[in-house]
Amino acid sequence: MAKHRFKKGDPKPPNSGRKKGTPNKIPRKVKEDIENAFTKLGGVTGLIKWAKKSNKNQEKLYDWYFSMLPKNVDTKHSGELIAKLTFDFGDNGE
Repeated sequence: MAKHRFKKGDPKPPNSGRKKGTPNKIPRKVKEDIENAFTKLGGVTGLIKWAKKSNKNQEKLYDWYFSMLPKNVDTKHSGELIAKLTFDFGDNGE
């Protein structure tokens, strides 16, 4: 088993980590290709049609959507919390 160089609680070494301005790992071209494919497959309208075909497709869409939301949100709360989740697909929803 490989030995780890850093131990939990040790300070971060100077100049470690990703440098400011370093591009994301997924190149812009890949993002453009995915957006282009999404558009050619019908965009939002096509996605909605696909999701409406089966409950399994809807489940996959919701899983994907919720995976994109922030995971670690610090909140302090006292009292009752009422939340409403709304999906607005605009005029493309039909």
